Amino acid sequence: MPQFGASDLDVFTSDMGVSVTVGAVTVRGLMDVADEEMLREVAPALQGRIRSVRVKSGALALASKGDITVDGTAYKVHSFHAVHDGLFTVVLVVGVN
Repeated sequence: MPQFGASDLDVFTSDMGVSVTVGAVTVRGLMDVADEEMLREVAPALQGRIRSVRVKSGALALASKGDITVDGTAYKVHSFHAVHDGLFTVVLVVGVN
């Protein structure tokens, strides 16, 4: 399996990424929208849609319940955590209505 470093992240996000803004800082990130089965013990199971965006760790001043704009759409940060040796941060977002 190839090893990726911090310099490779800009290549990933520049090719496939969308704009991600927190405050006055805009970076490129990878948006993911996935349907997920929740509450599996309940029949029928509850389906939900999970929205997340991956950004380079440390690139944004993230805060739970903070404002974030992804590809022109406003969201609130639900939670965030580092992945892949800490190079990326996955930000779970919820829509603002």
